[in-house]
Amino acid sequence: MRANPTFNTALTGSIKSWTEVGGQYDQRFKTFFDQLEAALASIAPNLTVFLLKLARVSYVVMAIVGLMFWTSHYNRRTGIEMIVGSVILAVAAEAIFPAMLGQSIT
Repeated sequence: MRANPTFNTALTGSIKSWTEVGGQYDQRFKTFFDQLEAALASIAPNLTVFLLKLARVSYVVMAIVGLMFWTSHYNRRTGIEMIVGSVILAVAAEAIFPAMLGQSIT
């Protein structure tokens, strides 16, 4: 069976046009990801401060609710688990998280 020269020419022409178009898309993707990286870099410091404040509020609320559960005998086991969980979250938020970032966050 002989190859059709017209088909081969059309096929190689299509492949060449795809690679040329692919170069344009590569540049667009690179530009998009560069802009996304710049946007995330500007948001990251504010996001870390927000998450730390949220963790602080969460462990205080967990400790208060856990203490109420434990002292009122409503659900002693859940109360103790909430207190332990709030202590773990407090240690993570106040010691581990800032140490991972290498800075003091207030």
